[in-house]
Amino acid sequence: MFGNIVELIKEQPFTVPSILFKNYRKLNITDNELIILIYLINSEVGFNPKQISTDLNIDLNELMETINSLIDKNIIKIEVLNKKIREEIINL
Repeated sequence: MFGNIVELIKEQPFTVPSILFKNYRKLNITDNELIILIYLINSEVGFNPKQISTDLNIDLNELMETINSLIDKNIIKIEVLNKKIREEIINL
């Protein structure tokens, strides 16, 4: 399932802001939304739904529905940085 344990140990740990962890229920955030937020907080690249879907083993449609839910709740916003290249970023 995880492959070689040495490869897992080499992975960088995720950082979770304690205020988010302690208050996500008060913000009406589901567990799946929290997982995606944690991923986005720790992501060092632009918004890449296919990569996120692969990394989190989440169906792409489910991922996009969750992203849209976070947008509707005003938790995140997607911004386009460069209209010529179309680089999208998530603004938390």
